[in-house]
Amino acid sequence: MIKDIRVYPWKAHSDKSHILTKIFNFDSSYSVITPLSSGNGLDAIRKAVSSLRENLITMDEEYWESTDEMLESVNENTETDPGILLGISLSMCKAATQGELWRINEVRQKMKFPRVWFSVIRGRVSGSGSDWKNFMVFPERIKNPLDMQAQLLELWSEIGEELQRTKKLTGKDIENRWISKMNTPKTLEFLSRICKDRNISMGVDCGSWKYNDSRIYNYKNENKKLSEKRQIAFVKKMCNDYNLKYIENPFIPDSAELLNKVKKSIKSGISADIRHGPPLQEILESDSVPIISNSPDLFYNFTGIRKYTEFVEKKGKTPVFSAPEYAIKDPWIVDVCIALKVPFIKVTPLEGLSVFNRLNELWYDVPNEII
Repeated sequence: MIKDIRVYPWKAHSDKSHILTKIFNFDSSYSVITPLSSGNGLDAIRKAVSSLRENLITMDEEYWESTDEMLESVNENTETDPGILLGISLSMCKAATQGELWRINEVRQKMKFPRVWFSVIRGRVSGSGSDWKNFMVFPERIKNPLDMQAQLLELWSEIGEELQRTKKLTGKDIENRWISKMNTPKTLEFLSRICKDRNISMGVDCGSWKYNDSRIYNYKNENKKLSEKRQIAFVKKMCNDYNLKYIENPFIPDSAELLNKVKKSIKSGISADIRHGPPLQEILESDSVPIISNSPDLFYNFTGIRKYTEFVEKKGKTPVFSAPEYAIKDPWIVDVCIALKVPFIKVTPLEGLSVFNRLNELWYDVPNEII
C-alpha cells in the first residue's frame, strides 16, 4: 500500500529539466527519473503532485493498472506535465514488482533481451543541416550482454585510437562520441575498414537536415547543396557502398515518395523517428519504413508504452527505443524493453555503460533468457 509520494529535481548532462519521482510503501521506496516537457519550477511541480497525492495514498501498488487509468484521466483533463505522470506510473510499477520492473508483464518461458545500436562517431555539426549526425555500429554475433559490451567498447576505443593516429580526431562530444574531421563518405569508409573483419554492421542517423521551403539538403561543412534528386542518389550510394544495415531519417519527414524510391534499391532497414517525423499513422501505412524509433518517455504511463509497442508490432513494424540521457543513473529503459520484447536500444557511449551494466545484471536474473 502506498503511504507517500515525493518529487525531487534532477540534473542530467543537458539543460533539459528532469525530475525524480519516489513512491513510498510500508516496506521500501521506489524511484524513477523522467524528463519534464514544461519549464515549470519545482514549486509548481510539487503543487501538481500534491493534487494527485490524495488519490494515490492508500492505493495498492499491486493494482498499478488502476493507477494508470487514473493518470490517463488526469492527462486528458488537466495540463499536468506528462513527465510527472510517467514518473508516478513507473514508480508504481516498480513498487508492484519490488524494484524489478521487467516483471511488470507476465513472466514468459523465454524472455528476449534487447540488442544495442552503439553510436561511436558524431557528425561534424550535429543537427545543423550539415553532415549526417550519428554513426552507429552493431555486433551480429554475440553470446550474451557482456560479450556485446566487450565488443562494442573495444571497437569504440579502437576507433578513437585510429582517429588520433591518423590525425583525424577533433575530440569527443558531451555524450562521449568521437568527433572527426572527416565528412560522411570518409567516415563510412573509415568505419567500414575497422568493422569489416569483426562481423560488425553499421548504421547512420541522417536527421541533421533542416526543414526549408526549398527542400534543399544543405551540407554546410562541405559547401554542398543537394536537391531532392541528388539526395536520393547520395543516400543510395552510401547505403550500397558501405552495406549499411540501418538508416534513420534520410529525408525531410514528409518525403514518403522519396523513401519509396530509395527502398526499392537498397537493403538497409529504413527507420523514422516519430519525434521528428510525420504522424505515426502515416509511418505505419508506409511499406518503406519497417522500423520506428523513439524514446519511451514520449508516453505518460507504462500502459501507454505497452499499447504503443503492441500496436506497432501488429502493423509489422520493428520498434527501437533510444536511451534517454538520464539512463546514466536510471536505465529503466532496459527493464521496459525486456518486459515488452522491444528488440533494439540505441545508445551513446555515455548512457551505454549503465544500459550494458543493467543488461548484464538482469541476464542472470531473468528466466530462460535469450539474446
